[in-house]
Amino acid sequence: MKERAMYVLAILVVFFAVIANGGVVYQESFNGAAGDYFVSFQPDITTDAKKWGGTVNYVYTGIGTTTSTVNNTRSSFLDFIPESGRKYTLSISLRMNPQESGQTIPFAVGFISTNNASSTMNWFQNADSPWIRVASTGLGAMADKATVSGAGYLAATNVNTYTIELDTTGDQWVASYTVNGYGIGSTATYTYTVNPSIEGVGFGMSGGSGINMTAEIASFELSEFVPSETVFRERFEGSAGSGFISSEPDVTTGATTWSGSVNYVFTEEGSTTSTVNNARSCFLDFVPQSGEKYTFSAFLRMNPQESGQTIPFAIGFISADKASSTMNWFQNTDSPWIRILSDGGLGAMVGSAQQSGTSYSSVTNFCLYTIELDTTGDQWVASYKVNGFNIGPAATYTYSINPDIVGVGFGMSGNSGVNMTAEVALFELGALSMYSDPSYSGWIAGYSVGIATGMTDDADGDGLSNLAEFGFGGDPSDVSNVGYQPSFTIISDSGTSLLEYVYARRTDAEAHGLTYSLEQTTNLVSGVWSTNLGVVVVETGDLEAGVFESVTNRITLGSEPQQFLRARIGSE
Repeated sequence: MKERAMYVLAILVVFFAVIANGGVVYQESFNGAAGDYFVSFQPDITTDAKKWGGTVNYVYTGIGTTTSTVNNTRSSFLDFIPESGRKYTLSISLRMNPQESGQTIPFAVGFISTNNASSTMNWFQNADSPWIRVASTGLGAMADKATVSGAGYLAATNVNTYTIELDTTGDQWVASYTVNGYGIGSTATYTYTVNPSIEGVGFGMSGGSGINMTAEIASFELSEFVPSETVFRERFEGSAGSGFISSEPDVTTGATTWSGSVNYVFTEEGSTTSTVNNARSCFLDFVPQSGEKYTFSAFLRMNPQESGQTIPFAIGFISADKASSTMNWFQNTDSPWIRILSDGGLGAMVGSAQQSGTSYSSVTNFCLYTIELDTTGDQWVASYKVNGFNIGPAATYTYSINPDIVGVGFGMSGNSGVNMTAEVALFELGALSMYSDPSYSGWIAGYSVGIATGMTDDADGDGLSNLAEFGFGGDPSDVSNVGYQPSFTIISDSGTSLLEYVYARRTDAEAHGLTYSLEQTTNLVSGVWSTNLGVVVVETGDLEAGVFESVTNRITLGSEPQQFLRARIGSE
């Protein structure tokens, strides 16, 4: 027994491969000065210092606006190769400018295949990748060099958000196409028989030689943020004169029904009316959970003011201190909401206080209003946008005391007896989560470790490599959190001395690309180690339900005067 102190336990970290991070891959707000180029420059958020490629003829004509001037077709792109087993969302918010010189002004946005011919719109037209064609005459969901589905869309000269979701989790990849939450055409999903070979994402515009083709682009984003759950979705497709209070939305959780004023009725498909008592609101029961990210959005158009009213419209979260079925739900609460006026004024609100505001001249066109509520931290954070633009200079609010939210909804306000109307096309609440990357790199991206992201790095200086923290449940940014560390003891079984060694193992180690093993040697000079020699796994047990399990190993102690043992974590 006196040899007990001679057993040395060590953790060896081995680096094999790293898979790309989850989360936001690219994000661009196009906030350049007039006359500046953006090709050869990095977007606002980029991976591996990637830069915009493509034609140098793309320049800013103003903040958020790009121009293509010559050679009929011009495109810009960012390098990107999707991986199997993932879900990607590519979106762009833009407004097509009125057609010039009789051009239909086709605009393309999407994924770019390796069979592109040149720095033109042939990247899209001659490719098998999924993309969206936007023209003043209609929309097309495109794949395999053909139109998968199409739709006429008269509001193409308003700001709209076009989205392609690419699902590579199955053997056959699937692309889905939407505009402002609506599927593009009757067949808005395409399943590939032969998966495309994609090498980038981008956009392009086409016009006759020498024609200036312009589009106002508010945002461009590629991410692995996908809806993990649609909590509510309502398209308001009721017949004229029918009410929707007490009915379920199109998509709902827990059979929740609309509550609020019975005075809300459809005046036509997509339009709602509030008639009396100055202020009326409707809501759906909803209590957010900590540790989540929620996106609440409405796609609507304010009707011109009636009888001199400014027609305030409210959309947002509703707190438990709501007073009645009126707009006091928003004004007298501490929850985040957006105030919309038909004269173009927007407010990012917390209760009755406006945190940030802006004028937005197109509120009588269809606009997409969004509140993102992040409850992952101790202090919740609300962000406010319209068509991808921040609402005012202070469009993010951090709570010192988190709100007590019990619902989501909308409301309109007007003088008694005045009909206040708004055409609400879509109302949706989604629970968002970053795609869970089953790899080391997806895990390390969730911590603030600066440039010390490598497996062999020790970001917090606690003596454990990042990979060891990953494999044993530690925090690479916290020196005091080293996770579940191995333990050992010497036992006797029928007169035989055994070393019992227990380590923690992820229950999904295979999905994470992790391998665990024990190695032994009789000296530290030769560098010769035996793997799992004489190691017997006697039991496993729950350590952290669904996350970690304990693995108990036994090794017979031989006659050697000293033996050394180390746990090895590998990443494939």
